[in-house]
Parts: sequence; structure tokens; C-alpha cells
Amino acid sequence: MIQHLQSLFGGREPNRQSARQEFPWKPLEASQTLENLMESSHVRPQVIFKHSTSCGLSAMMLKRFENQWDQARDRADFYFLDLIRYRGVSNLVADRLNVWHQSPQVLLLEGGEVRLAASHGEIGDVVPGEGLKNPA
Repeated sequence: MIQHLQSLFGGREPNRQSARQEFPWKPLEASQTLENLMESSHVRPQVIFKHSTSCGLSAMMLKRFENQWDQARDRADFYFLDLIRYRGVSNLVADRLNVWHQSPQVLLLEGGEVRLAASHGEIGDVVPGEGLKNPA
């Protein structure tokens, strides 16, 4: 009973989740990182997750994204942008990539261009098979 209550209220339940490795996020905190990942997108897909740390929907979509993309973690580089803390970088992403600023938002870059953009609840519909055509 106590374990059941702990799992309902955020306690750790001993299950397969605890054995899963942390998602391989790289921080996107500077304009140079954006330039580097755009260049790298010519060789390997680059994914940006723009996250609002004060938004429940953003937290839910982040967890869903991590679960859906866990098996594709070696097929792309994944960048995490805390858009509240790094609002200037978030604005630069919108300007440089010519995308409307949204939160939460996932952007997939290939060949220096945004090939896929999803925001809010649409993020749950984006799966690696659709998003990664070049798993180099």
C-alpha cells in the first residue's frame, strides 16, 4: 500500500525506469553552440527541445519526447534549451532558423535547415521514424 501511494505522489517505484539511462541532452546556452549544431546538421541530424521550466505542458511533452525518442538516442544529437533562463538564445533560434517562437517546441535540423518543427501537443506525434531519414 505504501509503495502504491509513493508511486502516486512521486515516490520512486522500483521498476524498469530506474535502470534506463538519462537522456543524452547537450545544453544550448550560447549563440556559438547554435552555430556549431547548425554546421553539424550537414553531417548528422540535430534536435533542439525548447523547454519552459515553468510550464506543466512543457514538462509533460519533454517526458513524452524522451520516452518516444529513447531508442533513437544514437541517431542524432539532442540539445536542450531552457528558454526562460536563456531567452536571448531562444530568440536567436527563432530568428536564425526562421521559426515562430513556441514553447515547448521541437526542431529537427538537417543540412542546415529545419526539416521538422512541432510545438505544444504536436510534440507527442513526432516519432523518430518520421523525423530521422538519415541516421548516420
